[in-house]
Amino acid sequence: MSLKPLSAVVSSYIALLAVSASAHAGVVTASQDFTVAVSAPALSGTGKTSQKTSVTTSFNQFDASKGVLTGVNIGTKTAATSVQNTSVDFSYNRNTPNGTTTGAVQSTIGFDAAGASDSAASTPSKTTVNCTRTVAAPNTAAKCGSGPVLNTNNTVAAASGKAAGTMPDELSKAVDNAYLNDYVGAGMVDVTESLEVNASNSGAIGGATVTTKANATWNGATTLSYTYLEHASAGFDGIAGDTLDLDFGSYNLGDKVGSLNFSLANLLGNRVALSLIKISQTGDTANQFLTNLDMFDDLIAGGSTLFQADFSASAVGMHYASYVLTFGDYAPDAASSSLYAGSTLNLNLYGAVLAPANQNVDVPEPASIMLLGLGAAAFGLSRKRRQR
Repeated sequence: MSLKPLSAVVSSYIALLAVSASAHAGVVTASQDFTVAVSAPALSGTGKTSQKTSVTTSFNQFDASKGVLTGVNIGTKTAATSVQNTSVDFSYNRNTPNGTTTGAVQSTIGFDAAGASDSAASTPSKTTVNCTRTVAAPNTAAKCGSGPVLNTNNTVAAASGKAAGTMPDELSKAVDNAYLNDYVGAGMVDVTESLEVNASNSGAIGGATVTTKANATWNGATTLSYTYLEHASAGFDGIAGDTLDLDFGSYNLGDKVGSLNFSLANLLGNRVALSLIKISQTGDTANQFLTNLDMFDDLIAGGSTLFQADFSASAVGMHYASYVLTFGDYAPDAASSSLYAGSTLNLNLYGAVLAPANQNVDVPEPASIMLLGLGAAAFGLSRKRRQR
């Protein structure tokens, strides 16, 4: 039963708060290597082409027995061997005029997981091939790129240019809180790493057949980190164990009895807040006990709440009341599937009321007296028969 006029007093001890605020949450981290390779379709002439591919790495979900999941961060680290390449190949003859052709490639890396994704593009790498005739007149020698100088005796030659560039170094993203439950359980969670290559060619050299090729390889490691707090832990302040017995002692009927105070605490640690979610009472058939026990939601680690119990001493006898208090975690921004509920504490109240020494004794009714007399007479007759 609840005594509403008595309000709960929350003791927010500054020292306890300082310890709790400065504590660090637990972290579980796992990392896996991966490789993604992709080639864009060969591009003839001017224009653009692209190709995308992906791989998947899998991680164990967070084990809620460790605590309450408060955050997930996913990131990738690129290895030094990651590279993007572009090349321009073409054939030409001695009549090929002056000109320039440029092939370019740009790679985009990224990852995608439940509630988190990130991507970044590399700096484009380019290769340029220049073609220069030695004289302006037709049918005279020409030189294109790294190819030989063509004179009037050569009709076809090949030239090429190549370039390479590195990939972005790191990607990182925190998982949106709305998706934290996807990371809790006994299964796996997937992270997809993707690589896209975009190739292009611009410019032209008359009479040349231009082919642009592009490819990229992304070697890296994906790291997934779980941040968590310990589960709430309820206790009676200053009392070891899960049961508190409060004995009011013995009183005469109608005596005034003082109150007994007790407190509920969320034990110190890197833990979430505590909720009192259910109060179940048994005993106290004579309604001799009152408490101001009331449910609460957000008792921080290291905090305690003061309550009061009263005994009325208005009925003769031995009195007893028992309360089972059920608690749970409170962390509205955490993964709800990692919250625990159902831990209990037991509060027992005792008190005795004695009848005063000068209390009047009820006089039996006449019929009761007659029956009592007959019983005594029969008892005496029986004793006489035994003596004979």
